[in-house]
Amino acid sequence: MLPTSVKQPILGLVILWLSFFTTGIHSSHPDVGDELHDLHTRAQVNTVDVAKLNFREGLGYILPQATRQGQPGNNNKHWLQRNGKWVQEGPLHYYEFMPRTRNIPITTLEIPQWQADLPEPTTVDALQDAAATLHADKYKGEIDLKVVSPQYRGNNGHRRFIAAVNNKLLRFQSQHGAEFQAGGRYYEQKVRMDEISSRMVTLRVADTQNFLIRWMTGDKPGMWNLQEVPEGQSQARSTVTTLEVPSGVPGVANYKTVDFLATYNDPKNEAKLQLKGFTSVADLANWAAQLGDEDIQNPTVAYSRENVSHFKEIQQWRLIANSQPCPI
Repeated sequence: MLPTSVKQPILGLVILWLSFFTTGIHSSHPDVGDELHDLHTRAQVNTVDVAKLNFREGLGYILPQATRQGQPGNNNKHWLQRNGKWVQEGPLHYYEFMPRTRNIPITTLEIPQWQADLPEPTTVDALQDAAATLHADKYKGEIDLKVVSPQYRGNNGHRRFIAAVNNKLLRFQSQHGAEFQAGGRYYEQKVRMDEISSRMVTLRVADTQNFLIRWMTGDKPGMWNLQEVPEGQSQARSTVTTLEVPSGVPGVANYKTVDFLATYNDPKNEAKLQLKGFTSVADLANWAAQLGDEDIQNPTVAYSRENVSHFKEIQQWRLIANSQPCPI
């Protein structure tokens, strides 16, 4: 398992990334309809013409609306601050969006407390604290797709959901590119989203390195058992040499990565690595770099299903970080 300092921000960052599509965050007029919130389709609306930009792809990717006995469901309600009432129009406030990803209703009396507990991250520097706040408030594990986007429940649902949201943003961005440039309406949102996707890549790479160290060291079935019991001691220690790499992610000072040269050249590891089929440092390092890549034919050590899934997730966030479409 990842150290808490690395693993903690992941779900919080993903939820933050999603929030920029559906909320009025960091807007001078948060109660005015926001084009991006079309991802959050309003009740009984199949096509949406928001702010006369004809952005008509209301597929309800995020928090799709529902009615119960003809009445709007929880996701439909939005607090209109200037009028002091609940309405069905307009993007959600940040403090509304977050609890709804966990299917938690909000009452009028609770609004001040939610506002205080979930302050909006209005700058890149605020992302770390926002992610930590969400983590402390039980935003852990994975996105609850049955609440956030039921249509993507099932096989590879989380990855397909993130891909669909990203691809829709790219289509919108291609239509209104100037609005995403410096001085444009969505520039600040894009800056924060780009930073989040970059951090996600780093954290997932750190996750992979952590897995490699554990797998290469462990003595359970299938693991590589690169360890020894020093003379005069009873507890084994790893013979996998590691380096500490600065993460560049606020709150995550550094993470460990395998030093493949030192590990391969350690006489204590030589026989075990050769039995696995590795004949050089490059062979070992290339195998690790491609860990989970289904396009690699006959890898030296077969990749597990989890390796493949993790590799696809890293590649997906790399595409998002580079403003590229993702396969669904």
